[in-house]
Amino acid sequence: MRNEFVRMMSSWTFAAVTSLSTSLCVAAEDEDLLAVGMIGVQHIGDQFNISEFYVDGQWAGSAGREGGGGGNVCCVMLPMKWHPGLIVEIRWSIADWSNEKKVETKAGNYQSIVWKNYKAVVPIEKYESAEDLYVHFFAGGKVRAVSSIFGSEGNGHPIQREDTKATVRAITGHLLDSLFSAAELAEMKRKNSEEAPWKESGNERNSRFHRAR
Repeated sequence: MRNEFVRMMSSWTFAAVTSLSTSLCVAAEDEDLLAVGMIGVQHIGDQFNISEFYVDGQWAGSAGREGGGGGNVCCVMLPMKWHPGLIVEIRWSIADWSNEKKVETKAGNYQSIVWKNYKAVVPIEKYESAEDLYVHFFAGGKVRAVSSIFGSEGNGHPIQREDTKATVRAITGHLLDSLFSAAELAEMKRKNSEEAPWKESGNERNSRFHRAR
């Protein structure tokens, strides 16, 4: 069921890949915008992964138990120059593998894995020019969003893995029973039905493996 949900969400949200996210509409209408990739990075530990996350309702990928930071999903629109008031809504699902029953998971049964879903409205931290959007996930349902030309392992990246104070600026999300309510899913389906029929994309195929460790 969970894989089916992710494939469905990927299809609905990927059709809007080049549209301006609603919370970024604080930007002036004539402002120069740039489409940038979205990358997830988790700082929670090797017994956890971000099985899926969404930026303003758009599927943005996952972050594996090794920490993530490599996969890049297109796209979100950012102003070329940062200004105050830039925010995004982030929803994410954390998978806890600490009590994994490997015999079951190898057979496709993931009942031993515990998921928690979160939602937070997050400011995009100040940047000099629009680059890829990195979403950093921390223990306790905390999250930050930064735009950077440097990869998550680079010395110039705004959030360093060894920074013990990285969570000071993080936003704490609140728990959700499910990532999207039935009403939200219905509205997404309605909007998607207004788009041209969409064949399975590479993102949809990749999302089948969102539990990759």
